[in-house]
Order: sequence, then C-alpha cells, then structure tokens
Amino acid sequence: DDAGAGGNGSKSKEELRREEEENQRNADPHAIFAKPEENNAVHTTVNFSDGREPLRISNTKAELDRYLKETGGRYMTRFPPEPNGYLHLGHAK
Repeated sequence: DDAGAGGNGSKSKEELRREEEENQRNADPHAIFAKPEENNAVHTTVNFSDGREPLRISNTKAELDRYLKETGGRYMTRFPPEPNGYLHLGHAK
C-alpha cells in the first residue's frame, strides 16, 4: 500500500491544485501582481463620507505607454533620508 508513502495517489485533486499554485508562487513570487503593460486595468476608488459620488482613478493607455517608455517597465521606489536613522512603515507614501 503506497497511500501512506506520500505518493501522489493519496492526494486529492484540491491538494494537488494547491500544491501546484504554491510551486508557481515560489517560482515567481511576483506572479500575483499585474504586469506593467496591464497596469491600465488597475484602478483606485476613493469613497467620500459626505455622500459624493466615488472618485475612480486609473491610468490611461497614453499615460501607461509614456511610463513604459520612460522606465522600461521597471518599478522605481525612493525612500528619503531619515534623520533618526531607521526606516519604518510611516515612510511609505
């Protein structure tokens, strides 16, 4: 009986699917994020407490093309110098 031997025969389809997803995440940890060329599909909704209509913000195709041309699709971040010497979450802007 190889059911207890840890072979694939003892795993359910759901366990195999989860294992495959985990393997894909480990192979490319950034796979869950949109690719730069798909960034115009990402949007932000700002809700107001005073009853105004929500503000929906997204990149236009022209803005995205300009960004990709300028950066080559790379993400850039910058942390300003901190006078007290350590970086913390409050620096994220």
